[in-house]
Amino acid sequence: MDFFASFAALTGQQLGSADAPDSFNVLDALTGKSKKGRDYFIEHGLVDNLALIKGDWKYIEPHAGPAVIERVGAETGNSPEPQLYHLQKDLGEKNNVAAANPQVVKEMDALLKSVREKGRSR
Repeated sequence: MDFFASFAALTGQQLGSADAPDSFNVLDALTGKSKKGRDYFIEHGLVDNLALIKGDWKYIEPHAGPAVIERVGAETGNSPEPQLYHLQKDLGEKNNVAAANPQVVKEMDALLKSVREKGRSR
């Protein structure tokens, strides 16, 4: 999603305020001039649920529905409880640490709600 803004910067183009509303210029990260890209990333689940990845954390908002689509064996990310994973320690997202990190859950949930209310991240 960041290719829009990054390629626009590379070619000297300006994105309009309504163009690519979730695209950020991360050209320096793509070209190796910086190790830092964007501050956070929002991921869409298989249905309606959203996840927020920020730093080493991945937060998945509570969402109703089946946890697995049985006919294809795909996990949906659905859970009635918030999910929080420390990706550096648990890349496979097997150990939900939301209960042990309520402040991280609160901060990430607030950021996700803010972006959803704005309808865009840029």
